[in-house]
Amino acid sequence: MIRVFPLAVSLLGGGALAQPTLSVPAGAPFIVARGVDPSELEGPRRTPAMQKLAQAIYREFRDEADFMVVSANRRSVPESTPVKGYHLRVKNDVKGIGVPTFNAGKNFGGTRRLQGLLYFPNTFPFWKIPFIHEFAHGWGNDLLPTAEPGHFGFCGAGSQLGGFDSRTLRKIGPELYQARNLRGASFGTAANGGNSVPYSDFELYLMGLLPAQAVKPFQCAYAGAWVNRSAGIFQANRLHSLNIQAVQSKYGPRQPDFAHSPKTFRLLAVLVSSAPPTRQELSTFSLTLQHLTGTGDDGDSNYTFNEATRGLGRLHLLDPRTLRR
Repeated sequence: MIRVFPLAVSLLGGGALAQPTLSVPAGAPFIVARGVDPSELEGPRRTPAMQKLAQAIYREFRDEADFMVVSANRRSVPESTPVKGYHLRVKNDVKGIGVPTFNAGKNFGGTRRLQGLLYFPNTFPFWKIPFIHEFAHGWGNDLLPTAEPGHFGFCGAGSQLGGFDSRTLRKIGPELYQARNLRGASFGTAANGGNSVPYSDFELYLMGLLPAQAVKPFQCAYAGAWVNRSAGIFQANRLHSLNIQAVQSKYGPRQPDFAHSPKTFRLLAVLVSSAPPTRQELSTFSLTLQHLTGTGDDGDSNYTFNEATRGLGRLHLLDPRTLRR
């Protein structure tokens, strides 16, 4: 749930990061980066650590991915791990989403195409990896001011990035409101249960996967506060009713618009491991990637990316063997 803007951090001097050894195991749709301590990617110096990893990868592999997905070779998240996942933005060329356009690719091996790096401290189980949530941070929320920066807080615009379903909102007292999320449970201000909920209209609009005219009106309490979190009850002295026309009038339309935005995103997957991964560990990561990038109904109650986008978006997992320089 952490969204990070990249900084121009020098990698010279003071605690140089180890140079990873890269390989592509037979039959694996990902790169293995050995000799990388996952804690380096999770601590306060995670930005330069990610830059170092990206630089090593782009020395050996061509720049063809829109996003890089990096996972630590663990089946579960240690209690001491400070993050469950984060999205490190590398480039933004979309206007009207509240983020300035920029390209920090020179700090990540000179990439011109890469939009962001997603990091997760584990590879299993796939439904506990907040991929859908972190992926959405490539576009939101930096537009609407909410009580939960980077997320939707007490706002009916969101789902994966927190917020409630505006259709469930009701006033239950003076300045008191109650609402639920898209699966009918109590909503969260920063998230709504990992991969258990789909994207909202507004989230899909920010991602370029839904036309503006398809976004339904919603309500926002920019400065709400919890009264009873488990029951979805909050206090707000003012509720704003918004539609997409009002949002575009204030912040500008999304550019490129729906018609000119990509609907398929190219992923390059990387497994970081301090020791050579076992055959079982390689298989586990392969199956997780298969679940996350699959299309259609996979029979699981949790959402894949394609399911969360209502079939509007797809992920294409690149074969790193074809990208060797």
